[in-house]
Amino acid sequence: MIALPVRRWTIVGLLIALFLGPLVSPLFTVLRIPLTAQNLLFQTAILFTCAALPLFIIRRKERLVWDSVGLQRPPLGNSAIWVGVTFVGVPVALPMAFTLIKLF
Repeated sequence: MIALPVRRWTIVGLLIALFLGPLVSPLFTVLRIPLTAQNLLFQTAILFTCAALPLFIIRRKERLVWDSVGLQRPPLGNSAIWVGVTFVGVPVALPMAFTLIKLF
């Protein structure tokens, strides 16, 4: 059996993505930090940093391309199809949503 090399940066990125990000909001709640605009902006900045750090690790530390984590640009035809589906779906979904809201 071949031993795979331990990628230290991969582990760091996974720890940030799986544990640090989801703990931000509960930490603010447990510490009873008041919901002011400044504190919400600070919390959001922390969440964006937790999202950006794994991306930084992928590109700069591991020197991988975006395709390695499933991020690639779809073909133009697929994008055009989904834009069409969205333009048809939104006008259909909005009245249904408002009807459900009125019902409940």
